[in-house]
Amino acid sequence: GTKINNPDELKLILSKLEQILELKLHVNPKK
Repeated sequence: GTKINNPDELKLILSKLEQILELKLHVNPKK
């Protein structure tokens, strides 16, 4: 696996994950 030591990189990945989750929630609100 890849180790991420850069907190900024982690924040970026987390924000992208949040965006994807929000999109899925908006597309599938019943799930």
